[in-house]
Amino acid sequence: METIKCNAAEIDLTDDSGIRPKSIFDYISKQAGGTENLGPTRQDQKNYLRTKRQCDLSYGEASSLLMYFEKQTRINASCTYTLQLDGEEKITNTFWVDPKMLIDYTHFGDVISFDTTFCTNKEYRPYSVFVGFNHHRGISIFGAALLYDETSESFKWLFEAFPEAHGQKKPLTVFTDQDSTIGNAISEVFPDTWHVFKHFERVVNDKCYNELKAEFDARNKISRNIFPMSPVMRQALEVYTPIIFEQIQDEHLWISTCYIKYRDKSVTDRKYIVAIVDKEGDFNVTCNPSGPTIACSCRRFETFGILYCHALKILDDNNIKFIPATYVLRRWTRGTRNMIVDQTNESRIEEDVNLDCTQCYRLLCPILVMIASEALNSIEGYALVNTVAKDLLAQLQNIVVDAPLHVSLIS
Repeated sequence: METIKCNAAEIDLTDDSGIRPKSIFDYISKQAGGTENLGPTRQDQKNYLRTKRQCDLSYGEASSLLMYFEKQTRINASCTYTLQLDGEEKITNTFWVDPKMLIDYTHFGDVISFDTTFCTNKEYRPYSVFVGFNHHRGISIFGAALLYDETSESFKWLFEAFPEAHGQKKPLTVFTDQDSTIGNAISEVFPDTWHVFKHFERVVNDKCYNELKAEFDARNKISRNIFPMSPVMRQALEVYTPIIFEQIQDEHLWISTCYIKYRDKSVTDRKYIVAIVDKEGDFNVTCNPSGPTIACSCRRFETFGILYCHALKILDDNNIKFIPATYVLRRWTRGTRNMIVDQTNESRIEEDVNLDCTQCYRLLCPILVMIASEALNSIEGYALVNTVAKDLLAQLQNIVVDAPLHVSLIS
């Protein structure tokens, strides 16, 4: 911060006048005859402004923030927030997760992206989010933070708070902006996590689907299977969400263009070289039919979670007419996301403690169907359920229906 002291008064004046930070830096750069003649960098200025706003954090603002979090925890005890305080006991950085974030991370938190460019509020405090893909290839948010600077210490605090909120579950892969400060913090906190630099640029927003609509379509619409005689595609239609099924079907289309240039079946792990007609490049595929297990040099399964045409070609060559269970990732299957999950500390997280009638109906139906199925196994079972069901129905009909539409789920 020493390099910025000589420009501090000018930065303060232009900032207080309402000029945007980028314009401030451009202005003082021109005054100095170019950025090469300017001591502080653009990042120095950004950190200076965030420190300035951190010091200006009013009592009312901090109080409002705490009141909001306390209200959320009263509504649902699974809401979690963490505050970082400075030496003067002032709030610096804030991180929070709600029940939906906790549940989504339980199901889809193997690969995450950390974005510091998601949003910046009017006080120039960066709003950062941890996001990932759900089973419909839609965006799921796993946590959010308000940061007052972008120092290594702040990022380290945040990356420690994130797994703490999620029961110490750490991701396998983290995508971030290309920033050495973030990278160093991730390497220190997540030493076993594969860190991938990337330019976020909000590209993922173009792939963001309405999760509720996707879930409705997955449950109520049947994708068109253009290979109705294929056992693999019948299996895929049954287990995968529509979005993932379409991707599997696209790969199945390419199988006929794949050809085997080399095969060695003399060893347990059979070796193949696969190529595609009119395409450059070969793919080394290893298959053990007794597993069955399969691996391809394209590493598409490790990256995207589905088998690509090269692997599907070799499975078919070995008369394996299904996708082995090892390669059917639960995160891409229908109904993988539950509204209630159990944590390692034996507590339960409910996405919404005030479930509406539609959600309650969806939760009760599977239980009642299981009871009916069990009852059909014996005459005694049928008689028991029939009697209890009639008594239960009579009790329900005697309940005075004067409560609001939202009811609490009792576990």
